[in-house]
Amino acid sequence: IMQNKALQDYSHLSIQWLENLDQVNLLPEAPVIIIANEFFDVFPIRRFQCVKEGLLQEDFVILDNDHCTIQPSGTYVPVETFANLFPHSFYIQLSIGAVIEVSPNILAICEKISQRLQCQQGSAIFIDYGYIYPQIAQTTLQAIHRHEKVSIFDFPGQSDITSHVNFYALSQYFEQRNFRTQVKTQREFLKDWGIDWRLQKCIAAKPEKTNIIRDGYERIVYHMGDLFKVCTIENFEEPS
Repeated sequence: IMQNKALQDYSHLSIQWLENLDQVNLLPEAPVIIIANEFFDVFPIRRFQCVKEGLLQEDFVILDNDHCTIQPSGTYVPVETFANLFPHSFYIQLSIGAVIEVSPNILAICEKISQRLQCQQGSAIFIDYGYIYPQIAQTTLQAIHRHEKVSIFDFPGQSDITSHVNFYALSQYFEQRNFRTQVKTQREFLKDWGIDWRLQKCIAAKPEKTNIIRDGYERIVYHMGDLFKVCTIENFEEPS
């Protein structure tokens, strides 16, 4: 709805809104470009911890007398049990205490995206805050309420609950399906695509806004440059 309002000035263009990815078949059959900015971080995750060599425990939300807590399942499960969720290289050398966060919902969406790209060729770009390693030291699940971090159980329905995107799993998923895949930090991506040149052009065009332009540049390149990652997926036939 917000995007629809933001694009009202472009009503002369043929913009078609879809409610879900299942409706992409309604679009014309042509090479596709998919852009997802801060999209994957909202999906629920399954969280596991390596408690012994080759063994995981999954964390669950426990409801007790209207009070919620997160507790380990208490059951050891061989990591191979979740081979459909983890790329093989995930569990070659897991360290004890390592946390693994994977979202089956994201993988299901990636399957639809891969099918679309395989059928019609094209590319996709995913931009989100996340990490590029198979395992992390602690959970990234968080809740933000009125710009402050709170418990994920506080302010139900009013908090922004997210987790960092596992770009390692994301890229592995597409690599295993023979897509050309690359993950970079947002800083690296923007530098490679000429943001420094763009900075100088913008300042030259509007010198009176130099400070505002430089502040924006510093924010997306340096303040957010390492936290945010960019994953690019390509499936184009090489020119003969």
